[in-house]
Amino acid sequence: MSSWNQSDAVRGRQPARSSSLFGDANSVEMQMRADPDQLERENDAAIGHMSDRVAMLRSITDNIHNEAESHKKLLDNMGDSMGGVGETLGETLKHFNAVFVNNKSGRQFCYAVWGMVGVIWCLHYLSS
Repeated sequence: MSSWNQSDAVRGRQPARSSSLFGDANSVEMQMRADPDQLERENDAAIGHMSDRVAMLRSITDNIHNEAESHKKLLDNMGDSMGGVGETLGETLKHFNAVFVNNKSGRQFCYAVWGMVGVIWCLHYLSS
């Protein structure tokens, strides 16, 4: 029974040949005797192609590294900015409490502002 079956065809495998892993030694010697310059050119072309692929992969990995570094810096800066916003908001809340909540006239002012906002919202709701 043949070693070639349908599952091998699906996977793209070739049927087993009787030659060795690196080809028939006699055919390689015959090719080298026939045109060693042609083999050298093919090897140089293959090496050039491989070198191009390696350079492309290197470029891609460098770009990924640079993008990751820029994202890391952006996130670090955002964390610092958010810390500053939190401190500023805390200070603003302290000033707000000191002026409006702890003071009787300040509370009346807040009620008046919230009342005006409510009236404007109601008018907007009724007009739409």
